[in-house]
Amino acid sequence: MELHKKDFGKAGEAAVIQQALEHSCAVFVEFGDNSTIDLIVQSKKGLQRVQVKMVSRSANDQNATKLLLYKNGPGYRFKYTSDDLDWFAVVDATTKKIAWVPSTVCDTASSLTLRHEVPKRIKSGFEMFDDYTSFPL
Repeated sequence: MELHKKDFGKAGEAAVIQQALEHSCAVFVEFGDNSTIDLIVQSKKGLQRVQVKMVSRSANDQNATKLLLYKNGPGYRFKYTSDDLDWFAVVDATTKKIAWVPSTVCDTASSLTLRHEVPKRIKSGFEMFDDYTSFPL
């Protein structure tokens, strides 16, 4: 059974909450769905603003997860900035692994592709998903 789009996103949030709780962090959840922040995680490093993205792999490239650094819908579109949040928690829908991407990536890009395997034809500028899976808080 395929999840509704909103339930798919909530499943990603649940995975991030579980990981934060396992690291003895307190987690605060947004009421509604209108801000750039999904969760606030309180850790030894203080309060961290987190945007969760549950991402399916592309049908064209099963070895990559693409993080879009903007949000759009009927009548709106905006690009995330490092002023909006501290972290993207990118949940790979295939493995349920979480990549913690610092929000500073927004300052130089509109998307980020995270590879799950090294490409056969090595190109410069690719990032590995597993390089971001250590819990940073």
